[in-house]
Order: sequence, then structure tokens, then C-alpha cells
Amino acid sequence: MPNIFLSHSSVDKERYVRLVAEKLEKKLDQHSIHYDEYTFESGMKSMEEIKKGLNSTDLFVVFLSRKALTSRWVKKELLISKELLGKEMIKRIYPIVIEEDLDWKDPIIPEWLTDYTLKYISKPTKAVQLIMKRVIEIMWDLNPKIKAKDELFVGRNTQIEEFENRRYDYEKGTVLAYIAAGIPKLGRRSLLKHCFAKAKIIERQYRASDIELGMYDGIEDFIIYVNDLGFSNSVNLKRFMKRGMKDKCAVLAGLLDDIARNKEILLIDDQGCIITHEGQMCEWFIDTLKMMKNTTRTVLGIASKFKTYIPVRTDLVFVIDVPPMNKMECGGLLQEYLEIDNISLSKEDYKNYVGMMNGFPEQIKFTCSLIAKNGIQRTYDFSSEIANYDSEIIGQLMRTIESSKEDMDFLRFLIELNMVSYQILQKIVLDDDLVKEKINKFYINGIIEFVGVSNEYIKIETAIKDYVTRAEYILSDDYSKKLDKYISDFINEYQYEELDMPDYLLKLKESLKANGEIDNQYMIPSQYLKTMVELYEKQKDYAKVIEYADIVLKSTDYIEEKLIFEIRYFLCMALAKRRNRRMLSEVQNISGADHSFLLGFYYRMVGSYDKALEELNKSLVIRKNFSKAKREKVQVLINLERYEEALDVAKENYENDKANPYHAHAYFLCLIKGDEFESNESVITEVVDNLGKATSDLGKELYIRCRALKEAYLDKNIDMALALIENAFKESNNPIYSLQDKFDICEHLKAYGEMDKVIREVENLKMQDTYGKERALYRMKALYAAYVNNEKEVAKIMKQIEEKGIKINLAILKKKIDNIFKN
Repeated sequence: MPNIFLSHSSVDKERYVRLVAEKLEKKLDQHSIHYDEYTFESGMKSMEEIKKGLNSTDLFVVFLSRKALTSRWVKKELLISKELLGKEMIKRIYPIVIEEDLDWKDPIIPEWLTDYTLKYISKPTKAVQLIMKRVIEIMWDLNPKIKAKDELFVGRNTQIEEFENRRYDYEKGTVLAYIAAGIPKLGRRSLLKHCFAKAKIIERQYRASDIELGMYDGIEDFIIYVNDLGFSNSVNLKRFMKRGMKDKCAVLAGLLDDIARNKEILLIDDQGCIITHEGQMCEWFIDTLKMMKNTTRTVLGIASKFKTYIPVRTDLVFVIDVPPMNKMECGGLLQEYLEIDNISLSKEDYKNYVGMMNGFPEQIKFTCSLIAKNGIQRTYDFSSEIANYDSEIIGQLMRTIESSKEDMDFLRFLIELNMVSYQILQKIVLDDDLVKEKINKFYINGIIEFVGVSNEYIKIETAIKDYVTRAEYILSDDYSKKLDKYISDFINEYQYEELDMPDYLLKLKESLKANGEIDNQYMIPSQYLKTMVELYEKQKDYAKVIEYADIVLKSTDYIEEKLIFEIRYFLCMALAKRRNRRMLSEVQNISGADHSFLLGFYYRMVGSYDKALEELNKSLVIRKNFSKAKREKVQVLINLERYEEALDVAKENYENDKANPYHAHAYFLCLIKGDEFESNESVITEVVDNLGKATSDLGKELYIRCRALKEAYLDKNIDMALALIENAFKESNNPIYSLQDKFDICEHLKAYGEMDKVIREVENLKMQDTYGKERALYRMKALYAAYVNNEKEVAKIMKQIEEKGIKINLAILKKKIDNIFKN
């Protein structure tokens, strides 16, 4: 473990440094920390003891205040540490400013220290986190090429000109928040950093504080994240559920004023908190900026996932739309990356690779990594992956991780934590080498990112998190037990005031999940919503989702409209999943495209496919590119067996996101069960091969099921088809779908004896939710009776379907049975 030397003035010991030392001792050990109470005999320093301590030091931490900078001991320690650093006997010097109005321009600070990023850190707990971050960096063997590539910037002249025109329009005053809006991976944050550096708002080497605001976050989360940065005196977070929006805006404005006063910039990755998915800027955000007192300095750079569809109503905000890079910009950035790796391309190769680019800086970085690894000519084998970067890249990134069960288990564990500090990871996992290895690997491969005042928190890249969540990876037993123990310990052991931001939010969520109760003086509305989302998407506990929504919606006076909408939305989704007619009442609180989509989803759940299709079409008239409605429409048309009609939308969904196994499976079904399936063999093969690249459990199951259907429909090989579907059945978490495919295979190949066996399998299948099983079983029985020409049995089954109210589309079933009898 690296040794740390804490240099400070005795005046600052009680109020600050002792607290840091005590917390570091708990995280490391007393022998790793050189601090006068621990390592200097009788509390008396001597030059010999100072040199002895510094000679065995890896990290020299100096707590900067005016008293410290006039202390003869601190001056000596600084001089010795500088000398030892020059001799590479000390790995790093880390200054921490602990006096609020002291900055790098103050003449009392030695000139050589001004080369460091000097930040005022108000909270000792934050200082501990930052010191631990430096300790970690010392242990890591970072690749210098990564830094060089991160600092590259090429092109974007139009956007830079827009920024400069507004920046120097003195009639309008200072912009407090610049927003770069566009789809992820277009270099929005890089553009903001470049513009800020060019305009001298920040130094080129400056590392801004960085936070992420999710679509389910609200103003309370924003306050918690900014408060955690440590530029202000700690905000009292009690009773935020009952504080009015004006009060919350004033609190946030004060925190942002403190950031401006410290001459800092805060970069925000906004996933839908500030600018919603409908393109609306939240009123509370504008109100907050208007309440700020420090209005002469830009304080926020925001990379927004969504664009604003109406003009912003204040000059305090300026929005820059960020499109994909043009070919010239792509070529310039490609050349810069290749030069870092000492790679030269011929004119023809350069032209070919630039031709594959579609405007994503990360795509160019990905291409260069392939060339460096595989060579110029062999990288042409990956042309489709390069050209389809926007849909393929996540799968490409994940393949390096999915090939290792150990890597996937660790990644799934990180996603469960959402955001975490390195030291908490070590505390839970109890294997420092494993944590170090995985975090290094994930960072280099673009799987994780670092956020916080000095990037002290580890966070999964959003697209990766969505990919893994969608693929339904299950947390391993080992990590599940470790996480349960940690959560149980810290829920019971620590008070909210003691916790840093990630643990504070985790305790709120886990306490709510564990017993449904929480001390409301610490609760914030978004935590109810985030818990609902987790219960809906991961645990499928729809009853709990409904319960929590009902709790929050009893009192909406202090909750912003965006969060109320999301809570109502998930309430409706959960009611629809439970096929609860109350949904028809609750959905009246939601308007527009979402209203029609939710109705369409509900009607599909209860088997009213015609009504579902009608509502989904209404939704798409209101919002033409409503991706969820398009996915749902394809599913409804497949259920109606209108494959030809579903084909175009299914193809569009697939081509927009080829890595999504649901899209690939839906498109495959439309192709294989359409009238022209034999003429679509090459496309069918391509889709199946693409599914074969997936290594998630869900992707593997869908791949095997599609292969089985392909064997039956195109190759007429029933033995291979049934063998494959049997494998899918064994591996499936929801085997009813494999049995339905098995029945379809037998039906298509007229294997009536096998059809009867499938019916017996379905009857013996144990399922918690028997709704889907019952629908499948009665459909199979009716069709089988028709194929064996038993009209009396068909009539009996159809009558049972009607009497029991089983939601099967009888018109389609009757039409199919009539055709069977005719043939």
C-alpha cells in the first residue's frame, strides 16, 4: 500500500487535518500515513524525522492555507518533497486548498505549486476521497496514449463560431450555462471543454468537475451531486420532500454561486433531467440561474442527450446543436489518432477508411484501435462493424468483456451499485488486485467512466448499462452475497449525515426496497422513482411499483412535473403488466403520444390486439419517431400474424440498433413467417448470424430459437430444428416461448404427433404467471384438433376460450382453423 505524508499547519489540525488522518487510517492503516501524531516521536518534528518520513513517501499531501504557507515546517517539507519528486523518489505531490479565498494566483503560493490544479475543498470527507483517488492512480500503470487521445480535438468550426459569437455578444451579458445538444458519442463534452479553453474560461490542462444527471433525476439529485463536490459548506438535506420548488432553486443557486466563486466549471452529462425527452427545459433550471448572484462567469457546461424544440427564454443559457462530424473532420481526427500510434496509411487506405466514417469521434478511435491491433489490411475484415458503428459499437466493446464470466460478473456487480468510489469497491470485494485489474480493463475498453470533482467515482457508461440491463444478466451468487452483507451493514451502521453521495443515495433506495419504509426527512422524490424503475425492470415486482407510486402521488405539491409524469408512467406500465383495469383510469392523467402508447401496451397485455394497434398508430401520428411505440407495434402485428405489414417497421428497428436482440428476433420472425420467406434466405441468414454474435443469456437463447426455426422453414430439417429448440428450452428462464416455437416448427412440417407432445409439455410446465401459458395452451389445442380433423373437439375448445374469457384473437384463430379444414 502506498505511503502518504500529510503536511499541514498545526492551526489547521483540529478543524480539518485530524479528521482526514483518522478517516484515512480506517481505510488504509496507521503505518501508511505519516502524520505528526502517528509518526513523529513525542509530537516533536525534527529535520531528520521529516526526511525519514519523506524518503519513504509515495504521495505527499499538503493542506494549503495561509498559516500553512507561512509555517517554517511546511516550507521545509515542500522544498524536500519537490527535490525528491525531481529525483523520482516521490511519485506524486498533491496540494489541497483548505482556505476558501486562497487560490493559485495568490502570491503567497510558491510559483512551482501553481502548475497544479488548486481547488478549495471544504469537506474533510471529500479530501479523503481525493487522496484515495491519488493513491489509486499511483497503483495504476496508466497508458500515456490514452491521455494523448483524450486531448485531441479536430474540426467543429461551425459550432465553435456559434459559441464565440454568443460569448462575445456583450449586449446580452454572460452565459451561465452552455448546452451542447445531440446524440451521445458525438464529442459534446469535448466541444465544450475546447470552447471554454479557447475563450480562456478555463486553462487547457484544467480538469473540470463532472457529474451525470439521469432522466429519472430531479432538482434534489442535482443539489446532492453539487453539494458532494465540496465547494460549499454542506447543505442540510433533511426534509427535502416538503420544501417548495422556490426554496430548492435558491439552494441550488447558492451552490452554483460557490462553484463560480471558486472559478470552477461543472460539466454535466444530462440524460434527461434538465432537458426532457420532449425537448423541454425544466422551469426550475431556468429559475435557478435567475436566482444566482454571481452572473459574470460561466459555471455550467451541459452535454444534453436531447435538443430543445422551443427557443430558450433566457439569455443565461445558450444551446449549441452538435451534429455528426463531416467527412473532412473525420479524416483530420483519424490522421491525428494514427500519428499517436505511429501508423501511416496510403492515400487509398486513408480514403477507404474515411469513407466508412459516419461522424462519431469514438468510431474513429475504435477504427484506429483495430488498425493498431490487427494491421491495416486485416482491419478491412471489420468493415461492417466500423461502418455500422452507431449500432455495432456497444456489442464490439462488450465482446471483450462477455467472453469472460469473471468480467461479466464484476460488470453486473458495478451496475447494481450504479456509482461507487474505489475504496468502497475494495471494501465490498475484499480483493484489491481483482478490483485494480477490472477497473483498469474496463476503463481502457470504454466500459466505465469517472465522475466527480476529481473523477473519484466510478460509473458505468450509460449505453453499456442499458445494454447489460436489457440483456437481463443475473448478478452472481458470490457478488450478491457480498453486496447484501455490505448493504445490510451500512444501512444499520451509518447515519445519513456520515455518508458520501453514492452511499447516501444507495441507502435511500435499499432501505425503501428492504422494508418499504424510510425516514422521510431524508427522502427525495427521485429515489421513489428510481426504486420503482428497478423493481419494474429487474425484479418484475409490479405490485411494489404500484404501491410506491401510490405513496408519492398522495402528495405532489413539492415534486416537479417531470418526476410526477415518470411516476405516473411506471404506475400505468405496472398496472398494464398486471392487466389491472385501474390502468384505464390512471392513464387519463397522461396526455399525447404517451397516453396512446400506454393504452396500446395495456391492450396488448390483455390480448385486445386490434385496439392496441389502433392506439399505437395514434401515438405514432403524434410522435412519428416514437421508438417504443414502433417496437410495440411490431409485437402487436406479430401477435396478429400480420408479418408482411410488420416487416418494414421491424426492419427499421433492427437497422437502427442491430445489437438489440429483441429487434433482431422480431425482424427475423417477420422474415421467416412472411409469405416470401424462401426468397429472403440471405437476409434471414444475416440476421441469425448477427444474433449469434451476442453472448448474453438472452441473446444466446434467441439465437438458438431462430436457428431452429430457420432449420425448419428453410432446410425442412425437423430433427435438427427440434434438437436446437430443446437446447433453448433447457437454457431459458421463460421456456413457454421455446415451446411455442417448437409447436410452430411441428405445425409447419406437419409433425402432428410431435405437436401433441408439445401440448403435454405445456400442460406440465410450472409458471408463476399462468396467463401466457393458458393462452398458448388453448391455441395449440384448437389447432391440433383441427389438424387431426376433430371438428367436435375444435368447437369444444373454442367455446371454452369464450366462456373463460381467454384473450386470444378468435377471428385470426377461426380463420386459420377454417383454412386447415379446407386443405
